[in-house]
Amino acid sequence: MNHLTLDEIIDFVSLTEINEESMQLMGKVNAHIAQCRECRELVRSYQLIYDETLGAACRGDHGANTAVADEQIAAICAADAINELEN
Repeated sequence: MNHLTLDEIIDFVSLTEINEESMQLMGKVNAHIAQCRECRELVRSYQLIYDETLGAACRGDHGANTAVADEQIAAICAADAINELEN
């Protein structure tokens, strides 16, 4: 089974509109995480990070905005990729 890519996970957790492309992504991700515990846990983790960062942005904490959430998730993904390469 092929795992979801980090780009797919980030796109999924940061969806802001419903269109044909996002519906396809939602279908793909939901079908996959229904069967893959590893990807389900990754999606859950990134969703929590995104929601917390977005919540901070909505509350006006630290001058955050939604772009910050995307940047933080991307930074975490990069750190995860580096960690996997090193191990």
